[in-house]
Amino acid sequence: MRRFPRLRRPVGAAVAAAALASASALAAAVQPRPAEASPSATTVLTGDVLGGLSALASSALDGNTPVQVGVAIASPDPSGLDAAYRAIYTPGSAQFHRFLTAGEVAARFGVPAGTEASVESWATRDGLRRAFLSTDNEYLLLTGTASQAESTFGVTLRTFTAPDGSTFYANTAAPTVPAGLGVDSVLGLNSLLRSRTFDHAPGAGAVHGTPAQDTCVGSTCVGLTTPQDLWSIYDQPTSLANAGADFGQGQQMGVLGEGAVAGPLKDLRGFESEFGLPQIPVTIHPVNDDFQDNSGAGEWDIDTQASTGMSPKAAGETLYFAKDLTDSSVLAD
Repeated sequence: MRRFPRLRRPVGAAVAAAALASASALAAAVQPRPAEASPSATTVLTGDVLGGLSALASSALDGNTPVQVGVAIASPDPSGLDAAYRAIYTPGSAQFHRFLTAGEVAARFGVPAGTEASVESWATRDGLRRAFLSTDNEYLLLTGTASQAESTFGVTLRTFTAPDGSTFYANTAAPTVPAGLGVDSVLGLNSLLRSRTFDHAPGAGAVHGTPAQDTCVGSTCVGLTTPQDLWSIYDQPTSLANAGADFGQGQQMGVLGEGAVAGPLKDLRGFESEFGLPQIPVTIHPVNDDFQDNSGAGEWDIDTQASTGMSPKAAGETLYFAKDLTDSSVLAD
């Protein structure tokens, strides 16, 4: 079930199989909605601005800078949504593991089409374009330029320099949104809050003594990684490892990532061939059509091969891939 925190912290890239089953019920599909008149009453989302910016050096941000901004709309029945979520994951409940389809979630808890249409009409009035809309109408992802975002949300975006010398852009004041339409938060007005991949995977030797990988320097290991290595690296219980090739049978798995998928998919097939594993069916669920970035390929290699290496009889794996790992893109995944 979808949640919309004000400020999100970096999260890991892999999605657990059980969580994926619930998340897949919220799989997104863009649905055209009729436009409605923009509301005039507004409110300020005081939580959607970073603290401490006044202490940092800053400069003007080029108005043509591409941005992605997400608008979250609150469910009209949050208590019912929470109750359904708890029932699905409560053993003994009549709804235990009876996951809802995307259509069922939208019908029972989704934002009315008219409400979403009013929000979208307002959000696109200054040139921002819809890139994604969740099936339940609770999340609208917009693309455009910094100047368009500034006009839409009544903010100023500036480039800030962090103490370590890195730079990011951010809004200097909280965004203004329509009142009475349930707009809960705005994500993406800064480029600081994002998920991140690990530059180096932790070596097995750091925790488990002698690494099984074939090339190690200190605690960092590269080179050939076997399915057995993965059980050790990820601290999987020995009892599960002894279950052998049947472990994970019938389960669905998912990887949350960004950018190009062709390389990791090719590497996954090579990994399966190297160790005699079955080719797991892979479904790619794109948030948009930008799949150029390959900087995270190493992370997606680890995630896909680790999951299938430890669960060779899984029924399938879905790659939820966005343009990048900014909060606005990740939430659309």
